[in-house]
Amino acid sequence: MRGVSVTYCRYISQVPWRTLCFTPPKLLEHEMRRTITAAIIALLATLLALAGAITPVSAADQPIWTYFSQSGGTQANLIGKTVNSDLTGASNLGGTAFVGESSNGVAKLSVPGSIEVGAITTSQVASPFGTDGLQITSKAKIGGIDLLSGAIKIDAVETTNIARATPSGFSKEAESKLATLTIGGKSYPLESAPNTTVEIPGLAKVVINEQISNSGPSGIETKVNALRVTLLEDFAGAKLGSTIKLASSGINILNGGPSNAIPVGGFCYGLAAKVKAKDISVAVPPLPYLTIPSIGTGGKLFTNSTANVDIPQGLLKVGAIECAVSGLSDVGKADAYAETEIARANLFGGLITADAIKVKSHVSKDSSGSVEEQSMEFVNLKVGRKVIPLNVKPNTRINVLGLGQVNINKQMTQSGYSAIIGVEVILSVKKLGLPVGAQVHLGVASTYTAASS
Repeated sequence: MRGVSVTYCRYISQVPWRTLCFTPPKLLEHEMRRTITAAIIALLATLLALAGAITPVSAADQPIWTYFSQSGGTQANLIGKTVNSDLTGASNLGGTAFVGESSNGVAKLSVPGSIEVGAITTSQVASPFGTDGLQITSKAKIGGIDLLSGAIKIDAVETTNIARATPSGFSKEAESKLATLTIGGKSYPLESAPNTTVEIPGLAKVVINEQISNSGPSGIETKVNALRVTLLEDFAGAKLGSTIKLASSGINILNGGPSNAIPVGGFCYGLAAKVKAKDISVAVPPLPYLTIPSIGTGGKLFTNSTANVDIPQGLLKVGAIECAVSGLSDVGKADAYAETEIARANLFGGLITADAIKVKSHVSKDSSGSVEEQSMEFVNLKVGRKVIPLNVKPNTRINVLGLGQVNINKQMTQSGYSAIIGVEVILSVKKLGLPVGAQVHLGVASTYTAASS
């Protein structure tokens, strides 16, 4: 992603994943059941290729370990600026399966004056461990790091976070590897003890190889940050107390017995570009990206947002994006909801524009049956020179000369499954660095519940 500058705003969700997993006691009663139908998995495949998949659950003769793992390249809370960043290049994995994996990445990230990094790659792997045990491995790697206008420089950094669950208990191991770490002009050892603290006088406090964990009879939580930077004074528009994290990873695992609770799932994001060619100059991962854990959110609504995404040369330019999800997994009933709202969209140099787009996806299931629904609302949506009517029919297709196929209000529905893409572009020509066949999605929401029998 050469020359791409992605600017983010506040991460609104006030309840981190660890709270989902460890605080509400009822979640232990609502762990997901062990079967997600092959039909649902097949339906999800197209959208999940752009995003992180919800993992199929484990075989019936194994103990249940409910888990969620996530890692990302950078995370910033820059107080006093319109820039805030959730985990960039994030990948995640959740469910009860003993085998599964996911990955993601970003070629380059720039927050002027604060963060300049090269390629970010992240991954999650679930695998069997010992007898009836589970191991979750979460990794994040970043190259070419420059923070606070050169005050902190690192050639590369890699975090590995591992958590294990067995019938006899829980364990963990973690490490952060840094290459040529320079802080305030001084070099530091490439391997540092956990939670090593260094101060740049009058500028920032830096924690190297930050590790936080806790465990008990019912579960384990472990977090690792290769670097956490906290400003000690105002800098480049960011206020005292602002924080930046590098190569962050978090894992939660809970144990529990079988349950009749119906699992849920889904995700939402505002913008993504998917390509299959190897020689591309631009590829955009889902931004911002939010998933519904298989055990739900206790019915609470969680949100994530991005201030603006601006891919140079007029390719993709979007104002504020906000995604929201909620999920309820209970005995005999389930409910999943996802929505994405976008302001000021401008794609391909003005060929597609909209003042606002909002998509919603919702599914529910109880003893009376299931409900699947999706909807799209927009303001002043134009494709080519065509103004799209407010009552546009689902799955409307428009062919735009010099661009390709544009699908409006694309909807997919099956029992227990609902998905919607507000605008989908499939290129028939090369366009501003994207090859023929590249797909661009604008406004995506998907929800599902697993089989009830």
